[in-house]
Amino acid sequence: MGVAGSVGLSVLVLQIVLYCQAPKGAVPLETGGVPAAEASDRASWLQRAVSVLGSVHIALFAGIVALTAMLCWVEACQAANPSLLSRLSYGVRRRG
Repeated sequence: MGVAGSVGLSVLVLQIVLYCQAPKGAVPLETGGVPAAEASDRASWLQRAVSVLGSVHIALFAGIVALTAMLCWVEACQAANPSLLSRLSYGVRRRG
């Protein structure tokens, strides 16, 4: 989770630098997120970095959500269906 937070913070910092770098706060773009030819090299690099790191950030958080959901599901299944071994050990402890 720390990695996802760090990547998110990096994207934020790069976006601020890009905003200050670009004329009128926007990098000239062609189609999609591809910087236009008239954009400076630095602005183009920053735009690509923000785009890539933003995608990585989304993927990391999606993985965190999926892992959390899976762990909750496993915990709920274990609580609803205790294993045979735990049932047997409970019976032994109760008799003894």
